[in-house]
Amino acid sequence: MQQSNSVPLKTIPLYRIYYWAVTIIGLLILVTQLPHMLELVTDLSFLLLTLFVIIVQHTSASLPVSNEASVTYSVSSAISVASIPLYGIQGILLLELIGSIYLWLFKPRTVTPSKRLSQFAFNVSMLSIVGLVTALVYQFLTIQLPMQSSPVGGYLFPVVTWVISALVYDQTNQWLVLAIIKLQHGNDIDLLDMWRENRWASLVSISVITVGGGSLTIAVGLLDWLGIAVFFLPVLATSYAFTVYVSKTKQQMSDMETIITDRTSDLQRLNREKDAFLALLTHDMKSPLTSIGMYAEMMRRKPDLIRQKPHTIENILRAHATLNDLVNNIVDLEKLQTDGALPLEQSLFDVTDLTEYVVEVLQPQAEQKHITLTTQLSRQEIHLNADRLQIERVLTNLISNAVKYTKEHGTVDVRVWQADEQVCIAVQDTGYGIPTEELPYIFDRYRRVDKHRNMAVGTGLGLAIAKAIAEGHGGRLLVESAENVGSTFTLSLPLSSQTQFPL
Repeated sequence: MQQSNSVPLKTIPLYRIYYWAVTIIGLLILVTQLPHMLELVTDLSFLLLTLFVIIVQHTSASLPVSNEASVTYSVSSAISVASIPLYGIQGILLLELIGSIYLWLFKPRTVTPSKRLSQFAFNVSMLSIVGLVTALVYQFLTIQLPMQSSPVGGYLFPVVTWVISALVYDQTNQWLVLAIIKLQHGNDIDLLDMWRENRWASLVSISVITVGGGSLTIAVGLLDWLGIAVFFLPVLATSYAFTVYVSKTKQQMSDMETIITDRTSDLQRLNREKDAFLALLTHDMKSPLTSIGMYAEMMRRKPDLIRQKPHTIENILRAHATLNDLVNNIVDLEKLQTDGALPLEQSLFDVTDLTEYVVEVLQPQAEQKHITLTTQLSRQEIHLNADRLQIERVLTNLISNAVKYTKEHGTVDVRVWQADEQVCIAVQDTGYGIPTEELPYIFDRYRRVDKHRNMAVGTGLGLAIAKAIAEGHGGRLLVESAENVGSTFTLSLPLSSQTQFPL
């Protein structure tokens, strides 16, 4: 026996069958009606309708019903339906065809030419089916409804006819689109949910077709082509207003999305900064805490350690001072974030004396690294009306940083002078210097030079807080630096007693 291998036939998706069935039926409708449709191109009133169909296509609005499809609503639908009592089935078919051609030619091209042609054929065919069904329903209503002959029916008949015709047009159009989306996406799409989401648009479309189409029919019946011109003056104004409204709404939504994206980005950045700060803070606090714990354990085991090694107390106090500085920076950062400024207490003091005091306190730190710490102070007293403790804090930060980031046997020079109505304090060192690309960010919170992270502990808040203190006094804090040459930080403060302080 011979075994034969059968090759399974390729299954054609249902949506493809539906797609081509609609396309073929719609094209057959157009082909059968084409000779009668061509007769309308010589009618002046119909040419006016065609012109206005093209104009109002600019006001069409598409509502997405999936990632790949949407339902388009346009004022031109009212014109197409209005052509039924005037020109019959051929009128609505030709207007829908012209409108589709216009959109196909001028719609942004986001797909390949072959796919665009396929979409055009489907859209034209679908609208041909919609137009044929609507025209047949309208014609049926005009013949079969008995209330047309009654006195009351004479008034109700046009309204009922147009409402039903508009409903048929809108819903046939919508469900033909929803059907292919359902077949294409299967259980991922709920038809009723999509229909409910677009109910408001359907109400608008039905209202426009009923009122606009009915009014246009009456205008043409009374004034022929002049009725079309008169009718479309307010329609064009409304269409333009609608276009502007949609454009502004889209712009506002786009702006809102941009704002939300920016806010989300800012929150993510702040969250990253917070995480980095907590990691840095944990690392920086670990060293002094370890030192304090180690010395405390040694003193517990050897009570006489202080007499044998007096510097033990100094090491503990230095570690305590480091921790205290870290805590103060965190407290001040919270004040800056809450109030936008640090609270300042005004008092009159001599800047020269204050600078001498800070240099004297930091002299031992410089001597440990064999750094020459020098001063060039003004011979005259320079009285400043400011917050003495905060200015002391700025000077301590600048001078201690200069010592930390200067190699052994280097120099740190502190100068104080008066220039016009300002006092200037410069701290110049022969240290590692700051890379050029880092200089614009040196005063940012949590910012530390990458190359200097292992040289000294710190949170990256000292310079940011120092600058905030300087600006809170109406002054400035500037920096000049060159890598492997050194840095100069210059603090300028106004001498005027009119300096403003936050309460």
